[in-house]
Amino acid sequence: MKKDDKKFAKEEIGNLERYEDVTKYGEFVSSYFAWISLEEQKNRVDKMENMTK
Repeated sequence: MKKDDKKFAKEEIGNLERYEDVTKYGEFVSSYFAWISLEEQKNRVDKMENMTK
C-alpha cells in the first residue's frame, strides 16, 4: 500500500467516526450498544431476549 493510500484510508476512517458508529479501525458498532457499560449492555440483552418470548 502506498503512503498516500494509507493517508487517504486514515482520513476516510476519521470521517466515518464523526458520522457513523465505527471504531478507529473502521469496524461498525451498533448504535444500540455504543458507548454504554457492559452491565447496561447485559441488561439490554436480557430485555431483548424477553421481548421474543
